Amino acid sequence: MERPWEMQRERRARSQNVINEIHFTHDRMSRLLRAMMSRETKGALGDLINVQYGHHLMALRGIVSLALDLGMPPGPCVCAESAALVEAVYTADRAPRADVNRSLRIMERLLDVHRYIIGSWNRLAEELKQDAHDVALYRTAIKHQTREAEQHRALVRAIAGLQGGSPENGAMRSA
Repeated sequence: MERPWEMQRERRARSQNVINEIHFTHDRMSRLLRAMMSRETKGALGDLINVQYGHHLMALRGIVSLALDLGMPPGPCVCAESAALVEAVYTADRAPRADVNRSLRIMERLLDVHRYIIGSWNRLAEELKQDAHDVALYRTAIKHQTREAEQHRALVRAIAGLQGGSPENGAMRSA
């Protein structure tokens, strides 16, 4: 039978791991998007990358703030899944510009990153929910998850527009 303090310690360790993953992902994405911004200065893709870059910077500040409120500043992380998702965005960006599906592939990879982050925020929120004294921090985690979902929906709309459809008529479905 586990003691309450052992369960709390394990919950804090799981929370710390998720915080590190979210921080790692936003940090890597902000760096990648900053590099992509210099190459994509015009058009819808350039505008989208600028918006995504701003979002990841804001989200990075948000996870650091939440982590500090929890007393668990983000630390180093080796997150294979997150690294693979960021690498997929990088690979899509490096496709030849003549490739007509390049923009679509970049947006789809960005969607994958947002799905991952939404799931990570959900895991963190569930951990915080179990701590009765962290109700305000739970709400903060849900707020950040909602922002990720908004970015996800914006990407879905952008992809649907690129494909000539709309998300409302079923041309593009989202997770």
